[in-house]
Amino acid sequence: MACIDAPEACLYDFLPSAVIVHLTMWLDPMSILNFATTCHFLKQTLLDLDAFIWSPILERMLKGKQVSDYQVAVANRIKADSERGGIRNQIKFLVQDSTRQSIMPDEIESLTWAFRFKECAGEFWSQLDPYWSDPDRKAFLRRKFTTVDGVNRVVSADGSLDQLELWAHQINLQIKWRINKTRHGTKAPNGGHYLQINKWPSMVIERDPVTWGWKIHNQWVAYISPCTTENLTRLHDELENDVARFC
Repeated sequence: MACIDAPEACLYDFLPSAVIVHLTMWLDPMSILNFATTCHFLKQTLLDLDAFIWSPILERMLKGKQVSDYQVAVANRIKADSERGGIRNQIKFLVQDSTRQSIMPDEIESLTWAFRFKECAGEFWSQLDPYWSDPDRKAFLRRKFTTVDGVNRVVSADGSLDQLELWAHQINLQIKWRINKTRHGTKAPNGGHYLQINKWPSMVIERDPVTWGWKIHNQWVAYISPCTTENLTRLHDELENDVARFC
């Protein structure tokens, strides 16, 4: 937004703080951050009223969003290290981090994942998956990525033996995972990672811009976090149609 031509005067210098606070109610966080670069007075007002202005913005921004333990730890450290504008700096970090494509082992282990087979995996696998036996597509398997005795394993999130777990136990199969930087010698895009489970085709790891969560999938399976029915329903068509690039 343009400033008045006077050398040391800016349009916002003449606005009461209450008006500035009201304006922030109608803007998304990044717009407000950009807004603050237009005028020194405006920036100072936003810093002086950090908690009053940014706390409700942070609360609105995080509604429906997934924030991992890693993100919480970094955001809290940023706030503690900031002499002024701590909450504003938290918001700036979280918005920027929501597009990060790389995932860390501690982060993947801290989340609970909805798991399902894609339809093209075939009838044998779909019979082991409650997602496909439920006409409303509301049932699904919950999984955790863990490290047990130095071995990375994928296990049932609640410790129960569902049909898929039972099948794995019957044939003495452990489901192991690892994070890779390449797939068939090709680096993951945008500095991201791939996930390899046993010797099955590796999966891409991608962010979901709607929830700030994660999608890990290939032509046969998908792991999704946040682990909710709403998330599975919203992503159903996208995941089912995203097959050809893996073949």
